[in-house]
Amino acid sequence: SYGSIFSSLIKEKNIEDAGIIIDNERPTTTKTRVIANSQHVVRIDKESKAYISNKIESKISFYIESVINKLDGIILQDYNKGILTPSLISKIISLANKKNILITVDPKFDNFFEYKNVTVFKPNRKETETVLGIRIKNDKDISSAGRNLLHKLNSEYVLLTLGEAGIAVFEKGDKERRMPTKARRVADVSGAGDTVISTLTIGLAAGANIYEACFLANYAAGVVCEEVGIVPIEKEKLFETVLKENL
Repeated sequence: SYGSIFSSLIKEKNIEDAGIIIDNERPTTTKTRVIANSQHVVRIDKESKAYISNKIESKISFYIESVINKLDGIILQDYNKGILTPSLISKIISLANKKNILITVDPKFDNFFEYKNVTVFKPNRKETETVLGIRIKNDKDISSAGRNLLHKLNSEYVLLTLGEAGIAVFEKGDKERRMPTKARRVADVSGAGDTVISTLTIGLAAGANIYEACFLANYAAGVVCEEVGIVPIEKEKLFETVLKENL
């Protein structure tokens, strides 16, 4: 099965797999991308989007509670695949806030407004337009949408990602700032959002402020977009790129 293949690959890379939970009632989500001349043509998904059972949710909750004191940060990456239920989201956020642990969110449509009281909430333009029922056409629209989300969600920061227009950063006190994109030659945008939230979170956990973390995240996304396929961002390559373009 794909699940056992995934577990084997993780072990080969010496990655901790204690948090991988096997559910024999659902398939492992698999995505097949058809690419021609470095352009995505179509993607075929095999998956279940039904919410996980109470039994599986309890296992996930128990695991997070068992490791919470070892964590510097938590990323909730919601793909609307049924894993992050409203009750699980609430439990994780409550636990993180109780332990004063940084928590960042990359949302999708279904649970959008379940993510209240987090450190960073990072939606993209399409998600924001759909959920708020608006069109973001100009800078004024960006400001209005970002402030609206900050107010509704009570997050420390809202990071509205705008594709080639970069990231709009909003924080309490009506503060906002634009961070330009760092992509130079875009070959494949797959995984760019994951790269942004991951780099941002590790930056904040390491002591960077929100703007420093966004600066690094923008560069990281630019680097991975230059390669075809889902690629990790390597620390050395990120540092090398940042230094080369800023010295």
